[in-house]
Amino acid sequence: MKHCPKKLTKPVKTGPLPYEDGSVPDMPRRLPAGCYEDTDRHGNVRIYYRAKGTPKKTRIRGVPWTSSFMAAYETAKGEAVPIQGKGITPGTWRWLCVRYFGECAEYKRLDARTQHVRRQILEATFDEPIAPGSSRFFRDFPLSRMTADAVEVLRDRKINTPESANARIKAMRQVFKFGVKKKLAPNNPARDVEYFRSGSEGFHTWTLDEVRQFEERHPIGTKARLAMALMLFSGQRRSDIIRLGKQHAKDGKHLTFTHIRGAIGSLNGSLCQSFRCCSGLLTPRLPATSPSL
Repeated sequence: MKHCPKKLTKPVKTGPLPYEDGSVPDMPRRLPAGCYEDTDRHGNVRIYYRAKGTPKKTRIRGVPWTSSFMAAYETAKGEAVPIQGKGITPGTWRWLCVRYFGECAEYKRLDARTQHVRRQILEATFDEPIAPGSSRFFRDFPLSRMTADAVEVLRDRKINTPESANARIKAMRQVFKFGVKKKLAPNNPARDVEYFRSGSEGFHTWTLDEVRQFEERHPIGTKARLAMALMLFSGQRRSDIIRLGKQHAKDGKHLTFTHIRGAIGSLNGSLCQSFRCCSGLLTPRLPATSPSL
C-alpha cells in the first residue's frame, strides 16, 4: 500500500491590517503614549486612548501622527486626566499644568504638533527632583514656593542644551501666565528667569553670486532649483513650502494655500514668480547689483 506524501502548503503572508478609512499603516508603527489598537470582527483596526490608572478609554479616529489624529489625541488626554484625581495634589506644579492642558484657550488654539511638544516639555519637569538625590519631585512642588530660584533650577538642568532650556522656560511662562489670569497661581516666577544665550551667529545669508552659482548647477526642472526658488521668492516658512504644488496655482497668477497653522495664505502674481518659473512658465530675473539678499 502506497502512502501519498502530504502536500506542503506555504503559510499565507498577511500584511498590516487596514484602518477603517482604508489606509494601511507602515510597519512597524509606534503609537503615541497611552494609545493601543483593537481589531474588530470585520478586521478594522480601531485606536483608543486610555490614561494610566483610569478605566475610561476614548476612541481616536484617523491615521496616527496626522494633524487631525494628534488634535483628537491631545483632546483625549486633556479629558482623561482628572483635575484632582489620585496622585495630583491641588495647588502644586503638576496640578497647574493639568489645568493648563484642559482649560487654557491659547494652548488649545495651537496646532496639534505644537501642543504635543509643549506637553512633553512640561511633563518632563514633573519627574525632576527638587535637589540632586532627593526623593521629592517638582510635580508635587507647591505653587506658593515656586520662586524664580526654583524655575532656574529646572532651567539649569538643561544647561548642556541651551535651546531645550529656553523652550522649558517659554512653556513655564505660558503656564504661569494662565495660572495668574485664572487666579490659580500667586505670580509668574518664570517671567523673571532669563533665557540662555545660544551663542549661535545664525544662518549665513546667500549673496547673489552664490544664488547664481546654485542656479548654474541646478537648472530649471530640477527639484533643487524648485526648492530654492520657492524659498527665495515666496517668503513662506519651510513647513508651508513643502506642501506647495501646482494645485495651489489659480489662473497662473495667484498662489492660494492654507498655512500649516490654519491661516489662509495668498501670493499675488509678482510674488508667485518662483512657482511659475520652476513650472516652466516664467523665468524670474535677479537684480543686476545688490550686496546680499
